[in-house]
Order: sequence, then structure tokens, then C-alpha cells
Amino acid sequence: MPLHEPGEHCATDLRVRGNKIRIQLSDSKSFDVPVHRLSRLQEARREELENWRITEHGATIHWPDLKESLPVRELYRRFAETEKSRP
Repeated sequence: MPLHEPGEHCATDLRVRGNKIRIQLSDSKSFDVPVHRLSRLQEARREELENWRITEHGATIHWPDLKESLPVRELYRRFAETEKSRP
């Protein structure tokens, strides 16, 4: 079984910018995730946030110091699609 469906958003890079995480996707799009909206990450120190790994061929972002993994599909649905629907 594939780790993600064809055409599904896959992460290629991540940057911590202030109180947001910018996720770069394989289709050259990017979106921001406010750290305060992610309960397991909101109390993290900057160095913990900056220690991340893209796993499962871009389908998941993992923070080993925090023992937290988040699916890119869910982050995209919660944050990128919300940004697109705003006037």
C-alpha cells in the first residue's frame, strides 16, 4: 500500500519563521502553520522545532525531540485550505 496517494501533497522542506512553520510542498506550493495551533508543538523551544525530519516520502513531518509526527495531508487540510477560503 502506498504511503500517500498520487497527487497528494508531499513535504520537501520546512522552515521555522517566528511563531509559524512554513512547509514547502513537492508541487512548489507552500503554506504556513501557526505553532500555537498545534498543542504538542506550542510549548517547544525553537531548537526542538528546528530538529525535524520529513518521513514516509514526504507524507509526514517528525520532530524526534518532541516525539511528535504530523501528517502533511492533515496540516494541509487544516491550514492551507483554510487560507485559500479566506476572502
